[in-house]
Amino acid sequence: MRIGREQQVDFAIACGGGRVMDCGKAVARELGVPLIVVPTTAGTNAGGTISSGIEEDDVSRRHWYRGPDVVFCDTRVIVNAGPRYLASGMGDVLPFGAGLDISLGMRRPGNAEAGALGLRNAFPTAAAEMIGRLTYRLVIENGKRAYDAATLGIPSDEVGKVCEAIFYCSAVGGSACGIVGGDHTLHLANHPRCTRELIHGEWVAFGTLVNLILFGSPRSEIDEIIDFNRGVKLPTRFADFGIDEISREELIDHARTMVGADGTASFGLNRSFTAEDIAEAMMEVDHLARTRDQR
Repeated sequence: MRIGREQQVDFAIACGGGRVMDCGKAVARELGVPLIVVPTTAGTNAGGTISSGIEEDDVSRRHWYRGPDVVFCDTRVIVNAGPRYLASGMGDVLPFGAGLDISLGMRRPGNAEAGALGLRNAFPTAAAEMIGRLTYRLVIENGKRAYDAATLGIPSDEVGKVCEAIFYCSAVGGSACGIVGGDHTLHLANHPRCTRELIHGEWVAFGTLVNLILFGSPRSEIDEIIDFNRGVKLPTRFADFGIDEISREELIDHARTMVGADGTASFGLNRSFTAEDIAEAMMEVDHLARTRDQR
């Protein structure tokens, strides 16, 4: 920001991964200039979303709300980053469709978006709702072929459709649709015994499944996401976090870090869950994934 003011810049360009995108949003917001984003990986959907959070010290985080004016996504660059980053981006946008019906039906009156991007009473237009659903379908229907193409370094049509879902559709549909907020929390990536360094969208993919269990989504939808995640190597089991065995009691202790002072969490919706509820939902996801693997 200081350099931008000194140079009296006309616009900002953010070129890189998710952290660069968030930094660019903050700079453009503070300088009051247009923002062009050029994602070099698809590990998150940060290139299209309207929010950024930047840590100012060990504990606090400051938030800016600013979206890009232009998104320039070259799929040749995206596939060069490798299939894991593309899969992570797909995981990052799974909640936009998978959690949409939950959030539309169960938001708190007068506090609709608490826990989901910090927005309040931001109910979606019909178009945003449809685009939220399109985000999910584009990923589910094209994701595995896009992943395989990225493995070969080929910027196929499927890669283009998936990037559209990650960088455009999720940004247009997601913010107002108020996706379930717990998908960023309900995972084991920050567990002390996690031995694998995960990308943001990888833990969101697991958290999405935990959300669906907590809110009683249809088994067919849960199975569809489990199968999809396994196909593109997104986490579905505790073993995917490098944790082969974990007790219910240890899971409950970990889940206590996800709830409030009253021992519950609502994720901005009108149902509250205890640490025990969260731990059991995680165990159910792990069990269902291992069972489907055995089949």
